[in-house]
Amino acid sequence: MGEIVRLTPSSIDASELHAYVDGRLAPASAERVALHLVLNHADARRAKAYAEQNLALRRLYAMQERPLPPRIAELGWRLGPQLVRRERHVRLRRLAFRSVAAALIAAAAWVYLQAQFYI
Repeated sequence: MGEIVRLTPSSIDASELHAYVDGRLAPASAERVALHLVLNHADARRAKAYAEQNLALRRLYAMQERPLPPRIAELGWRLGPQLVRRERHVRLRRLAFRSVAAALIAAAAWVYLQAQFYI
């Protein structure tokens, strides 16, 4: 008649459970995991939690699934390299400003300490 399948707790790992919830398992593997979930209520609760988490993430990032309007996408491709260069220049300016500020503070401290020493 039917084949008896013995499932041990180690026969289903977290990656298989995630793949099952995502619908990425082969039919035979999906059937094996489904049977395991029927027999193992703790893993069934974990699978349900994974599915709820997937749904929440899809809702949260629903904006990213919609394609950009063509004009905005084209503008992004044209301006992308310029924005990267501009950000690099901003970082260099910040570094230069911080370096000058540190040098001025060090010079002021040196002058102050020299004045204290000679008084």
